[in-house]
Amino acid sequence: MQQENTVVTISNLLSIVLMGSLYKNKLLDFEEVLVEMGWVIKVLRTLGASVFENDVRSSVERVLVVHRSMVTLDKDKKLRLVSSALREVDSGVQMNMKGHILKAQTMVSAVPIVQLQLYVNPVLHYLVPPAILYLIVRRGSIEKGELQSTYKDIRRMLSNEFYHLQENEDRTFNKALEYCTQNQVVVASGTTFSDGTDQRLQDLLQWARAVKRVQELVEERGLHPYCLSLEAAGNCLQGLVMAGAAARRKICGRTDN
Repeated sequence: MQQENTVVTISNLLSIVLMGSLYKNKLLDFEEVLVEMGWVIKVLRTLGASVFENDVRSSVERVLVVHRSMVTLDKDKKLRLVSSALREVDSGVQMNMKGHILKAQTMVSAVPIVQLQLYVNPVLHYLVPPAILYLIVRRGSIEKGELQSTYKDIRRMLSNEFYHLQENEDRTFNKALEYCTQNQVVVASGTTFSDGTDQRLQDLLQWARAVKRVQELVEERGLHPYCLSLEAAGNCLQGLVMAGAAARRKICGRTDN
């Protein structure tokens, strides 16, 4: 019920647009940001979100002041994420920290994006079902029955990260499938579904994806720093256990997956 009544704010919208530009490694100027936000508003409203924004320009200008420590326009009027200050964690604090101690440079890069992701997260309730459908179909043409079965397996596996009511899943699946086909995210040929042609929507839905190793991957391969979240990693492991893809066992009083 809380998810269904979520009101999308201008901060959520700006964060989605900025995260998308980071994902594509393309800076947007202020006017391009406004155009992208107008498009995202249209997408979210179609998916059932409540968005009460009529004067996007003035709202964005206000948010850029309120959140100036997180997002800003540079001298060329391009929207940028503000980096954290570089600082080392002293040994006393490290002794009380849980998990792997991240490098200072990793924190500079990761913390701002994790903070930004927190503003994106409330909107994922609307984007996750069509995103899962698209990612399944993207692997290759698939019959509707298999598509729905795979969709349900993934939803169950991600239930700790993206909560949903099981009794509503058939309706949610059908609504997401209808949205994807109507908007050319996927195309139907009888009961078979395959990759569609709307690259812009596909890009939006696609990026809707042991910490030391993750740190190395983040630094070396440009993966999303949200992977560094211990809570997200824990939810992922729980989902794998629930799906039967991983087993939980106790070794010397310690629970391992």
